[in-house]
Amino acid sequence: SNNTASMQSAKSSLDAKVTEITKKLETFNKDKEAKFNELKQTRNQIQEFINTNKNNPNYSELISQLTSKRDSKNSVTDSSNKSDIESANTELKQALAKANADKVQADNLAKSIKEQLNNSVSNANTLSAKLTDKDNTIQQAKTELEKEVQKADQAIKSNNTASMQSAKSSLDAKV
Repeated sequence: SNNTASMQSAKSSLDAKVTEITKKLETFNKDKEAKFNELKQTRNQIQEFINTNKNNPNYSELISQLTSKRDSKNSVTDSSNKSDIESANTELKQALAKANADKVQADNLAKSIKEQLNNSVSNANTLSAKLTDKDNTIQQAKTELEKEVQKADQAIKSNNTASMQSAKSSLDAKV
């Protein structure tokens, strides 16, 4: 009889423990699912950023870095450990923040180069106006200068930082 009471006590103690741990597991799994949904949202934000910005040549390096970071976390799934899900999300959020900061820098650089190139075009046009003599050498120089100005104008329209830098070097050398 004493043995039965002991077994009933052990059973109720075990049942209570199973109930307690089951509740903990349900809470853990709900939290893990929420963390994975956050990771999916971050992945979607990264994809949206890439799709929106991939065709701008000024962003090619930052898009490449972001894509590489995104791909390095592809193995993390809803069945991964919760800590791996959380760290993947943290790393991807940081990578997206860096891409946004790099984009601002790239835009500022393009704007700066464009201003410099516009100044070079202005200098070239001032010089071109002085090339009035009908001498062949002077007229040849004027034609070459006008060609460089046309290239510069195309680079300005493209807003491609590398093209604008190249056009500026070429135009300044010609001037």
